[in-house]
Formats: sequence, C-alpha cells, structure tokens
Amino acid sequence: NTYNEVWGIVNKGKEYAVIGSTFGTHFIDVSDSLRFGEVDAVKGAFSNRLVVHRDYKDYKGYLYAVCDEGTIDNNSTLQIIDYSTLPDSVHVVYDTNEFIRKSHNIFIDTSSARLYVAGSYGLVIFSLENPIKPKFIGLYSEEGVHDLYVRGDTAYLNNGSSMRIVDFKDPLNGVQLFALRDYPEQGYNHNGWLNESGDIYLFTDETKGTRVKVCSVSDLTNFEIISMIQPIYSDSSIAHNVVIKGDIAYISYYNDGTQVFDISNPVAPERIGYYNSGNYDTFADYMGVWGVYPFLPSGKILVSNMQKGLLVIEPTEGYVLGSEKIPTFSAGIEVYPNPIQEELKVSLNLKQNEMVRIEVFNIQGKKLHTIMDSPMVKGENTLRFELGKELYPNSIYLLHLTIGGITEVKKFMR
Repeated sequence: NTYNEVWGIVNKGKEYAVIGSTFGTHFIDVSDSLRFGEVDAVKGAFSNRLVVHRDYKDYKGYLYAVCDEGTIDNNSTLQIIDYSTLPDSVHVVYDTNEFIRKSHNIFIDTSSARLYVAGSYGLVIFSLENPIKPKFIGLYSEEGVHDLYVRGDTAYLNNGSSMRIVDFKDPLNGVQLFALRDYPEQGYNHNGWLNESGDIYLFTDETKGTRVKVCSVSDLTNFEIISMIQPIYSDSSIAHNVVIKGDIAYISYYNDGTQVFDISNPVAPERIGYYNSGNYDTFADYMGVWGVYPFLPSGKILVSNMQKGLLVIEPTEGYVLGSEKIPTFSAGIEVYPNPIQEELKVSLNLKQNEMVRIEVFNIQGKKLHTIMDSPMVKGENTLRFELGKELYPNSIYLLHLTIGGITEVKKFMR
C-alpha cells in the first residue's frame, strides 16, 4: 500500500489536501475542481516502502506529522510544517525524535493548545503555547493508545482491547472517568469521534463484520451503546476511521469505500450516501479506503485510497456520493405491523429460490434468536412469526434478513 492518512487545510482562501505516502507528506491544491495538482511534498524522516501509517493534524498555520514505522538506525520523528507560504511552498520548522520516535496517531485539543501523541507507550502530551516548539507536559502510560479524540482536556482513547475516557486537566495525572472492556460485536477498538454537541460518540472496531458503535456519552455514569452502523454489502466489511461533521458521520471502510450516515436520530442512523472508490473483494484484507476528511469550507470531501491515492468527491442532489449500485437480494421487503402486537409479518419478493435466514437483535446489537433458517421459493412470500411479549418486551429491535450472502436490516418495535 502506497498511501495512508488524509487531512485538509486552508490558506489564504485556497483549499489543500494533505495525504501521506511511503515517501512522506504531499500537499495538493484542490481549490479549482478542474485543476488539481501537487504544490509541494515533504520527505518523511523515515521514508521507504515499509511505511504503513502516517497521521496529521493542523494548528495555527502549521501541520503536525508523525509516522509509526522506523528502525533503530533511522527513526521517525515529529515534523512540524509551516504551510503559511502556500501555494508557493511549505517549510519544515521542527523535525526531531527527541521526544517522539514513532506514533500511530495524534490529536490537537485547540481549547487548551495541547498536542496528544499516541503509541504503544501510551500518550505523550505537549503544550503548543509556542506552536513550533512543543513543550513536554505529561505522560499517560496506563495502557498503549492506538487512536484518540480530545475536547476540553477529556480524551476518548481507543486502545485496541478497550475504550477509555480520561480527564487530563492535570496532564501529569490523568483521571479515568470510564472504561469499556466488554461490549457487543467487540473487535479491535480502533478509532472514534465526538459529535459537536458532545453527547454522541462513535467508534470503530477494525475487525471483519463488526459494526460501528453509536454511543450516548452525555452522562458517563450511564454510558450506553444505543445503535450500530454497517453498510449492507457484506458481513466481512471492516470499518477503519470515522469522523463527524454536524449530524453526519463519514466512515472510511477499507473495501466498501466512503459511507455516510445521518445520525441526527442516533438510535436509528440513516445511510444517506456512499462512494465506492474501488471494486475490492470484501474478503481481501486492508485494501481500499484509509481515511476521509469532510471539513473543507467548500464542502469537498477528501478520501485516501491506499492503492489509488487521493480522491476528491462532493455530494450530488440528495447527498448521494456515488452511482454504483449496491447489490440487494429483493426488489421489496415489508416488515409489518410496526409496532407489533404478538405477530410480526415479513413480505419478501425473491428473484429465485434462496436460503433465507432471519435473525432478531436488540438495539445494542446482541443477537436474541434465529427465527428462520431454511429454503424458500421464488416469488412473493409472506412469513408470520409469533413474538411473545415475555421474550420481546417493549423496545426497538433489528431484523437481519440474509439471502444469497447479502444482509439487509429492518427495524421494528413493540
């Protein structure tokens, strides 16, 4: 894989994409939709085909860059790049491994002017009071940190095996507020993002078939996974990174491209757009989209594809980002009545004889029952299931219908 993380910056009214590669960091002018072009590039301190991970954040006209690969003789560094002279060029103003040799991800909490650098060692925290001279102010080494989101000194840490929320008002003594170690569809806890109002948090598990978790965090004493997100392509889908802009979540799936969900109703997120940047076999590991950046003022959306490089996309009418047809097993599915009383009816129009599996999950994503797993014939089919109140009390449920290896999800409630 040649390319990795993507970020966006603005200088003097012009928009630029930043994308990482095995070489280093590339700056591409994306202001004119008809004339994209690289304006400069910075070689990484560690620069060769072994590079897999780079990460970027910007603050006050400077881009902060790290890499998670290196050798004893040729370590990575923390690079700070001045981009205030774009479109002419950029300039490296800080490049040292005095504090940081490798880092998987970084985050800048602008409210407190702090840079958080994450790695297997935990977190190293710097003050950016002087943006080009980071000052070490804290270390958190309770557990390795893969990725993080920080706002107002409160950090949401993705640690692979768990997710933690830690208060860093005192950067030398982080106080754990919450830890999530066991949850439905648990995989490799990878990345997360907080919405603008600070009450909804989404995180990804970088494991096949695990959905993106939508969490209520307005009260950390009552932290709750309230719904889950997955495109309808395949149970082998892998979500990589999620970011949130307003009420819209942008999720980069390796094989399933850029997926866009309206989370204004977080209990029932709605998929409103997608862009499949390559027809990759969903059983192939780690090919396709790495990251997505939707925060440019123009509305352009930046996407990094590990094999192809930078893609720049924008919403069309109705917010559909792509026109590639998503495979579906049925021209129409009806689930009724909704809400149910004692009986749930499912109407299917099958295009051919198929094996049909129907499963019921609760809203947290826990499987309750398989209510059907048998062959059905082509044509119109109406199925009836008795769902007694003793097993299905008043709540919202998810009905998973799997036909021909494709799963669709329908919600119903009592």
